[in-house]
Formats: sequence, structure tokens, C-alpha cells
Amino acid sequence: MIPATDWKQFARSLGLVVEHLPLPQGIPAVLAGQSLLLVSNMLSASLVTLAAWHEIGHLALHAGDMESWSALPGGSALLARFEREAWQFALVFPSWDIEDILAALEAIHSFGILPGTLIHALARCTYEEVP
Repeated sequence: MIPATDWKQFARSLGLVVEHLPLPQGIPAVLAGQSLLLVSNMLSASLVTLAAWHEIGHLALHAGDMESWSALPGGSALLARFEREAWQFALVFPSWDIEDILAALEAIHSFGILPGTLIHALARCTYEEVP
């Protein structure tokens, strides 16, 4: 398992260059092409960690770029699904310490990126207790 806090090392193992810089408000992290991950240097570590795993999820799950996908018939619905899948990847793929994931979910909700209902739905389907 890969600890969530090791996202930089994992990103680099995929060939991504990671740069920390001030990003526009509302963007904690973004993939710039297939080899550059930009992350905000103005946000909490937990928020950046979750957002970075979200962007890594796009790279791992979704070949191509947003423009080509959105140009397809039904492209906006496809992009919405890709967003949900990338958030789920961010919650499931790395191994999260419970305090870190709770802080990340609180930060992402207060940052306004995801509505609380979607966060709770993702967390429920991701971390359901197994009998």
C-alpha cells in the first residue's frame, strides 16, 4: 500500500514533474499535459494531498484530455463521471490515516470543490464496513 502522504514520490514515479506555485482560487491542483502536476502552495497539506491524488487518478484512469472528451456527444456527462471516478481513486488508491482523510474531506468541502453530499456518498461507497 502507498501512504497518501507519499503522493509526490508516486507522482514522480509516473514521470510527473511536481511544481508548487500559487494557483487561481478554486484550483488546488491541476494536470498540465501528461507530465506536469501543478499544486497550490497556498493551501493546507491535507487539501493538496487529496487534490493531487485526484489529479493522479485522472492520469491513471482517463487517457486523453478534457477538450477531446467534452467534444463527444454526451461529453459533459462523461466528464462528470470522470470527476467522480478521480475523486474515488483519490480516496481509495492510497492508504489514508483516518485523521488525514477526515482533515482532507473537511478541507475539500470547505474549499467548495465538492458538495458535502457527494463527499459523504463517495466516502460511504469507499469505506463501507465489511461484516
